[in-house]
Amino acid sequence: MHVMKKTVRNLLDENFIYARALHYLGIDFFHCEEATLEELCVDKGIDHKRLIRSLYQFDTKSRIPFGEINEYPLPLVVAYLKFAHQGYIKDSLPFIVGLLKNLNTNQSPLHDLIAIFPLFVEDFIKHIYREEDHLFGYIDRLYKTKNGGYREAHQLFFKSEPSLAEQRAHHQEEDEMASLRELIEEVQMDSLHVKIIVQEIKAFDREMLYHAAIENEILFPKAIGLESEVLLRIQELSALN
Repeated sequence: MHVMKKTVRNLLDENFIYARALHYLGIDFFHCEEATLEELCVDKGIDHKRLIRSLYQFDTKSRIPFGEINEYPLPLVVAYLKFAHQGYIKDSLPFIVGLLKNLNTNQSPLHDLIAIFPLFVEDFIKHIYREEDHLFGYIDRLYKTKNGGYREAHQLFFKSEPSLAEQRAHHQEEDEMASLRELIEEVQMDSLHVKIIVQEIKAFDREMLYHAAIENEILFPKAIGLESEVLLRIQELSALN
């Protein structure tokens, strides 16, 4: 069967990620599950080549390999993590929030998730901004100190944060997705809408695990190494004075 002859339901049964591709084109799958893609293009005035291109782009979208990121200099690792943060805030989380808002709460097996997810999003965004302000901000000060010939060393002490080693240890113990994971573990996916929500949250969970691995195994070791180098040099300079 040609892809344009498939219904939205058939398409999403093949790959849940296509729900995002349709959303990108202004199509909410839960309003048109039985429509064919051909019918949608006519109804929405979308060129079928554009629709197929969107499906392909979302289907082939992949993360940068761990080994490649490990070769990045520390500022580029930070930039990559910041870029990922913006994707979570502007894309992944709003999409899931929208799916939950349009779910029939009276018949939904996800009623607890509907209540809890907004709180999770609020806490998660606060965590991201706190991490960028404090952890990434400190790493930036380390680099400025090193590259400024240590004339900016005093800036390093305007912080009351735990050491980088302590932060890494705490970060390794965090599991922000634990409560959500438990909520969806036993869910009966009795509708396409519920199935897509569960799959999206599982995909986000996998992305969080990958993101945490980058921070724990790449960001923190590189940052701790830079911190040791900078502080050692400061001590050496202080001994000369």
